[in-house]
Amino acid sequence: MTGSDAYYKRAKEAIRRKQGRPDEEVAGDIRDVMFTFLTELPENLKHDIFNFYWEKFLDSDPATRTIYQLAEGPLAMIDFMNGQLATNEVEFSEQEWELVREGINANADTMDLRLLNQLMTILVEKKRY
Repeated sequence: MTGSDAYYKRAKEAIRRKQGRPDEEVAGDIRDVMFTFLTELPENLKHDIFNFYWEKFLDSDPATRTIYQLAEGPLAMIDFMNGQLATNEVEFSEQEWELVREGINANADTMDLRLLNQLMTILVEKKRY
């Protein structure tokens, strides 16, 4: 089971517990669950990642969006940031690659060296740096 699988299972449980509550309240629980799966990252990078997907969720069509979309958004990012994706498995939008680049640049001095090296290797191989 990957980190994203475990995260999504716990995020769905949080959503079910808060069923009928405002999206903002449920989003807080989703954020807390996500942060437990990004423990190696600096706090501000965790917040940047969550805020990216939260804004994407808010920009989606209110008539068709569900809170599950917010929980699903960062699945690949969680595995990427935990070093659980092979280079050929990493597929992000341009905006997500920008988030990764900026996040790594801003936090390189406080990141775990092993993880930083692994993420930078993928960025270079994917020609995204």
